[in-house]
Amino acid sequence: MTNLALRSDIDSFQHAINCLPEDRQLPKEAFPLKHYVTNNGLYAREIILPANTVVVGKIKKHEYISIISSGLVTEVSEAGQQHIRAPYTMVCEPGTKRVVWAHTTAVWVTIHAVEPEEQDLDAMYDYLVASSYEEVDKLLGDFK
Repeated sequence: MTNLALRSDIDSFQHAINCLPEDRQLPKEAFPLKHYVTNNGLYAREIILPANTVVVGKIKKHEYISIISSGLVTEVSEAGQQHIRAPYTMVCEPGTKRVVWAHTTAVWVTIHAVEPEEQDLDAMYDYLVASSYEEVDKLLGDFK
């Protein structure tokens, strides 16, 4: 069940972060990101979250797997709040968007199914990330 209040809180929090002056935000380079792509349709993103940082994720269109391989984080999503200590693996539902506070340096990997032999990162991003919750709702509605 969708928790619209938490969804709104997450969006408001992201808006507040985006309104901070640039010198108060960490650059993308502060969050090392590695991409892994197979020829049979798997794509993994590995990000390092520095200790004492907060990030807001994107809205995902499809189910995927998340693995926190090191660190301690607090995650808030529509499902609520949870403290996660590595190692931890979870299946994430379509429409998932989260706020993550890294208490310690953490390594977070997401694994996604993409088109076989797709190698273009921009094309994979467009396939995986929704611009709005309505986009996900429409996509899910098409499969009902």
